[in-house]
Amino acid sequence: MIDEKIIEQVLDRADIVDVISGYVELKKKGVNYVACCPFHKEKTPSFMVNSARGTWHCFGCGKGGNTIGFLMEHETMTFPEAVCALGKRYGITVEDDKLTPEQEQARMKRESMFIINQRCTEHFRQNLLLSPNKAAAEYVKGRWGLEYAEEMGIGFAPDKWDDLLGFARSSGLSIDLMKEMGLLKVGEKGNTYDAYRNRVVIPIRDRFRRIIGFTARDMSGDKVAKYINSTESDIYHKRDSIFGIDTAIRQAAKEDKFYLVEGAPDVMQLQRIRVNNAVAPLGG
Repeated sequence: MIDEKIIEQVLDRADIVDVISGYVELKKKGVNYVACCPFHKEKTPSFMVNSARGTWHCFGCGKGGNTIGFLMEHETMTFPEAVCALGKRYGITVEDDKLTPEQEQARMKRESMFIINQRCTEHFRQNLLLSPNKAAAEYVKGRWGLEYAEEMGIGFAPDKWDDLLGFARSSGLSIDLMKEMGLLKVGEKGNTYDAYRNRVVIPIRDRFRRIIGFTARDMSGDKVAKYINSTESDIYHKRDSIFGIDTAIRQAAKEDKFYLVEGAPDVMQLQRIRVNNAVAPLGG
């Protein structure tokens, strides 16, 4: 395993514009850079790089991430391989400790969970774009704006018991892991059903921009919890997780401060207007 301090050093040193411009021709547009997406065919540029946040996102295919994520997607690398490649490019020694068979199995399980969360994020995003439920899209548009919501990967879980379950089965995702992660639930009669129904779904990311869980806002108006978060798993521990840290950590390092606010929606409101070092706790 690679020491997390080394990963942070790599992300801090690796200039995202410098890295991505080696693969696509970026053009300056306002505070961002744009290009035609390297992951799908298009004539009008919808691929955006935000140097302040250290992120990239395509508004066409919905893919996005940080510098490490770009190499993983473009070069079909694993997370450690991408970190090592960037370390070599920027003169940082990256040591990947040898793992025992048990540790390697645990690592592979965690990687599978990250992949599941990414695929579910893409599914929820498509739901928001295509859903006949206009209330969710109008809520997101009014609260954060559709462009920012798209960049963040905000999506929607329709009022169905098996929407995500059907997607998981058709996509070959592990039903057992999704139950363990709390994305799917098991009823008293042994039936499997979606945990999120009729909710706007917001990804929760770690400081390396990997999706570790979700927070979901109820749209029904019924007497249920307004927001529910993912259950504890091998990649999500609410006491150790901070919403917005993936964007905030770079700006906080420059200003030597964070702005701590009450919840995820407040973080998003501030980061949307470029107060990028805003964060919120996810549980006690």
